[in-house]
Amino acid sequence: MIIWIYRYIYIWISISVWLKRWLRCNVKPPKVVISDQSLALMSGLTQAFTQFTSLESYLNVCYKLTVQKKEVEIPTCFLRNDVNHFIKLVTQWGPVKNSKYPSTKQIITRVMGLLVVCTSIEEAEPILESLFVIILSKFDGNMENLDTFTPCYTAKRYLHSMISTSVLEIINIDENSQVLNSAADNINIDEDYTSDYTNTFQDWAQQIANRSRAKVESVTMHSIFLNLNL
Repeated sequence: MIIWIYRYIYIWISISVWLKRWLRCNVKPPKVVISDQSLALMSGLTQAFTQFTSLESYLNVCYKLTVQKKEVEIPTCFLRNDVNHFIKLVTQWGPVKNSKYPSTKQIITRVMGLLVVCTSIEEAEPILESLFVIILSKFDGNMENLDTFTPCYTAKRYLHSMISTSVLEIINIDENSQVLNSAADNINIDEDYTSDYTNTFQDWAQQIANRSRAKVESVTMHSIFLNLNL
């Protein structure tokens, strides 16, 4: 672990130094740079092309701009992750890679692709919430003895409307399935997290996950209530 950290720091500093030297050759600094998911590369790009000293500082400013809508110093350069690299990383996530159901893999991958192309935090939030609802759900379809649908079914319909027809054909979700392959046990969601104040993108996602869990648990409580009254 220590060796990996030293190697990461060495690569990060090397990239940053090389890029700064490149800029001194009368090269116009870029306004947008695209990279893969390498932390060393993103850290080096941040130090070389933005006014911030670390990737964490850059992300904190981006959070204040997009989520908190604060008037802060706008980065001189924006970092973007390559879509193909990002989607490839998603397919390697344990819950996705090890899922027994192809439809689960497909919908998570496609929806994460939707998030990549979102142009605002308001556009991304309902997409992410719907994805969490699907992942955390164990039941789909109609709610028993009620003329209404489960949150999972509603979330799937919403996401279907957000995905192009060609992608929907690839996803091929079984609409008649009543039991889903839940990946909830593989997701780190803090059930005690209740604060309305967030400081990072992780906190923002945690709040959305908690709202999704509340929707899913309402279905579970309904099922328990019915069983007690049978």
